[in-house]
Amino acid sequence: MGRQTIKMLCQGSLLLAAVVSLVSCFPRPFGVPSVPGVPSVPGVPSVPGVPSVPGVPSVPGVPSLPIPSLPKIPGLSSMGGGILEAIGLKALLRFLGILSPLPDVTSALPSITDLTGSLPNLPNADVAGVPAVKDSPVELQDLNRRIGKLEAVLKLEGRIQIVGEKMIATNGQDVDFAASDSTCTDLGGQIATPMNEEENSAVLEFVKKYNRYAYLGMREGSMTGKFNYLNGVPAVYTHWRKGEPSGKGAEGCVEMYTDGQWNDKACNQKRLTICEL
Repeated sequence: MGRQTIKMLCQGSLLLAAVVSLVSCFPRPFGVPSVPGVPSVPGVPSVPGVPSVPGVPSVPGVPSLPIPSLPKIPGLSSMGGGILEAIGLKALLRFLGILSPLPDVTSALPSITDLTGSLPNLPNADVAGVPAVKDSPVELQDLNRRIGKLEAVLKLEGRIQIVGEKMIATNGQDVDFAASDSTCTDLGGQIATPMNEEENSAVLEFVKKYNRYAYLGMREGSMTGKFNYLNGVPAVYTHWRKGEPSGKGAEGCVEMYTDGQWNDKACNQKRLTICEL
């Protein structure tokens, strides 16, 4: 190794030692401290639930408004008082075929508002019964008078017979038993059914007047020769002609002769319609 080379090595070693010594004089740097985390935002507190609205209390039902009933009309007639008032007058007059010539007596019937007054609006509070209009007795007296006149006219013309609580009437029409039964039922009654001698005589008045036989409200039952009323109850009053009934199951209806006696007869014959109400 040459002298020049040794010199260069020595200089390099000195330089290196100087650098090391210089570096060791400075303090050793510390690590960069970690940036503290951003503190978490506290959660939004939950909104308390909206309290439930209490149910609307049920409205108490409106009490029913008492409506006074029609008072009975006293003294309509000495026989069968109130019968004409109790049935449909228009239907009766139509049945008798005299609705147009006679005054419409049903127009005198007071309406329900006439009897109770105009119905008020119902408030929430209890409603007391509405008193009847003061003049309703006057209207009922007028109705009583009109019905009395109508009854007198019908009796005078021989259109009706009143026996006890029954009114017997005819329209003068000849039809078979089924049609007669339907006509009387539509009127609110039934085929005339004598329950005693007095009622039998009342029906006979029409039979003799029109000089035609009439069906009565009876039918033959399951036992041959035994007749029942139309409601199925066995007949308790009869007025058979001698030897009758003789149909032996072939004649299921009953007719009245012009002498008031009875005979069993087929139900498809034409006979005078007589109803009882």
